[in-house]
Amino acid sequence: MSQITLEEFKNTFKYYKGIEHQQRAIEELFLNLDSDLKESDADWLQIYRNQIKRGLVNPLVVPYQTQLDNKTDPYRECFSSCCAMVAMYYGVVSNDDEYIEIRSEFGDTTLASSHVKALASLGLKAVFIPNATTDDLKRQIDEGVPTPCGWLHYGPSYKPSGGGHYCTVIGYTDTGWRLHDPFGEADLVNGGYINNDNGEFQHYSYKNWNPRWIVEGEGSGWMMDIRRA
Repeated sequence: MSQITLEEFKNTFKYYKGIEHQQRAIEELFLNLDSDLKESDADWLQIYRNQIKRGLVNPLVVPYQTQLDNKTDPYRECFSSCCAMVAMYYGVVSNDDEYIEIRSEFGDTTLASSHVKALASLGLKAVFIPNATTDDLKRQIDEGVPTPCGWLHYGPSYKPSGGGHYCTVIGYTDTGWRLHDPFGEADLVNGGYINNDNGEFQHYSYKNWNPRWIVEGEGSGWMMDIRRA
């Protein structure tokens, strides 16, 4: 019988943000946790995992990573940091630098195929979907699956442009999406960024983000479906 990893254990804490004192406290708790409570069939762990499967958590509890402190190529690695957040959610890596080192073995950060292969090496099944709808994305959240999405972050919302950017969608409300933006807080109306230090749990409105994601209308959104294999 397998046991829960330290990384997945961290994700069970709603307000865990990877702050040093939080890490020390959780690592000590994990170290002193009875072995039977770490087993994958432990009652508390089954309740936690089943809540996520049933979509009872919205937004999903997903660790945040900024791309701007990456060791390799921070201004190009939004896709990598987003996939890393999902890999951390599943407890298979500890941070985006660890994930990027693995991904680099399979290709460039901008290629979906690189991430599909890297995630497969970590025991996750990833599928790049270039024709997603808003209903598809909401269904991902309902099924407990945080989802990296590619969108155009330059230009006004009515005429977006640019080479593209990735964020990890972790929830939705009546008026917009909850997501982790690895580059900061976007200016959805005008394009570009308001700041680079406030990307966690952003609320991006349907009105101004959807035209940047489903640029050609419903059925044109880019997203990565990443699940346990």
